[in-house]
Amino acid sequence: MTPATEYPLNRHELFRAEITERGAGVQVVSIGRWKVAADGTRRRAGPALEVGCHRLAGLVRLVADLQRLVEEHQKEINDASAARRASA
Repeated sequence: MTPATEYPLNRHELFRAEITERGAGVQVVSIGRWKVAADGTRRRAGPALEVGCHRLAGLVRLVADLQRLVEEHQKEINDASAARRASA
């Protein structure tokens, strides 16, 4: 059995992360987007991101940094929109 975790995006799609073993016992994390059919069957939709388990902490930091940048950019957009509304 492959350990896995899922994060639903909506009722038709989800992110799924699996830990698999390759070659000489090397553990790999695979993260992919999956589609969920009406009958409950699932299929991968598009490519997966695969990284060695020993690199996972770096990937988590990368995603956290990206989230921070997106939140800062969204604040700038919201501030600009508020300024436009105030001047109108």
